[in-house]
Amino acid sequence: MTAWLKQHPEIQVVSRDGSKSYAKAIEAASSDIKQVGDRWHILQQLFCAIKKTLYAYVPSKWIPPVIGEVSSETETNPTECLRKTDQVRIQNEEKHWARIQRAQQLAAEGYSIASIARKMNLSRVTIYKDLKITRKPCHKRESRFDDYRSLIRSLVQKQQTAKQIEEVCRERGYDGSVSTLNTMIARERRNSKNNGNKPLFLRQRLLSIIWNFHGPPHEDCFKHIHSKLLSAFPDILLLNKIVSSFRQLFYSKDPQCLIEWIHQHEKSKFPLICSFIEGLKKDLSAVSNSIQEPWSNGVAEGHVNRLKTIKRMMYGRAKFSLLRIRVLSGL
Repeated sequence: MTAWLKQHPEIQVVSRDGSKSYAKAIEAASSDIKQVGDRWHILQQLFCAIKKTLYAYVPSKWIPPVIGEVSSETETNPTECLRKTDQVRIQNEEKHWARIQRAQQLAAEGYSIASIARKMNLSRVTIYKDLKITRKPCHKRESRFDDYRSLIRSLVQKQQTAKQIEEVCRERGYDGSVSTLNTMIARERRNSKNNGNKPLFLRQRLLSIIWNFHGPPHEDCFKHIHSKLLSAFPDILLLNKIVSSFRQLFYSKDPQCLIEWIHQHEKSKFPLICSFIEGLKKDLSAVSNSIQEPWSNGVAEGHVNRLKTIKRMMYGRAKFSLLRIRVLSGL
């Protein structure tokens, strides 16, 4: 490569990856040639360092802690973990409440009772009743055994069997049937299973968020995965700051910002990030040029990709002479 560069003294700029051999060969050919580090290769090195650091810090499967106490009916979605009869009951309650609100809205707009009844195709007696209701109706029948739900819930969380739960409840005064007790146990088990205790596979999701430079605020994305994620893994924000601040250097076009970034993070608690920074310091001139210069390996990499595509399309189908014409014609 050194000999070839000496044969072409008109070359003033060379874009390259982080190879030390290429750097020495270019320097040996001419010290006047400006060496520019390829941005894709620099970011690829950072990506590998962040990926290995994240995979070492975050487990492959994380079971989040239980938030609060499990309710007898799921608050986020009341139709989850319920029997069909309960789902129908909840749907009817929603319809009833919507009808009540509609009647009260018409009354607030000045319509008379008779007009509201005609509009909604209901009797005036029903309209009178709806106008007196101030809260959402609940058609659920109360059970005299509801006082045992908290006890059953605690026993379910301790992984007690149905037989053991029955024995404890009998000792506390439960005198109902076994089928009623089993129904309560099954409901609490379903609610406990669906109350946020599912394992989360975080690594790839976190890596995608950290590397997505044009997406929504990353902290909101982390909290959207789980509200306790950042308290369990607080260094995720530090890794995110390292990546975002470094990628911002290529938009600032100021090499001095690179020096400040290195001074800020060269004593990082993450060994792979420190190793990445040491690599930057050894090739500081080329990395600085990559920030302020528009040159990169993009054109060369694009032609390599085109040549490989043509070669694979024509493999075993034509001689070298036809391949040469296809390549040189730009088709």
